[in-house]
Amino acid sequence: MTWSRHARSADSLRTAANIAHTGAASLHDVKRLALNAIDEAHTNEFTVADDLSVTEVRYRFVARERESREAMADDHAADIRHLAANLVALDRDIAHRLRGAMAGIGAPIYSV
Repeated sequence: MTWSRHARSADSLRTAANIAHTGAASLHDVKRLALNAIDEAHTNEFTVADDLSVTEVRYRFVARERESREAMADDHAADIRHLAANLVALDRDIAHRLRGAMAGIGAPIYSV
């Protein structure tokens, strides 16, 4: 291995480390936003299922509230799904960038 190849490998590793570091921070932030949206739904007396659907916890309420509560549940579900989709997209983007950075040194990056 020549000196320039070592230098390129070191640069690739530094680039990958930077991508991983900033990516982890970004993932943490987006995850926190998604969890906050779920917490907000819980605070408003809704449950959030594993499929990210949002349903009413209360079964007894005035009939005129039903429409408002259904709209509220739909809004929560849309927000949660949007944030979850952002989290998945960000994760894929980071993985793609890491694969690109590591390709320069021939290191495999495995998808989970």
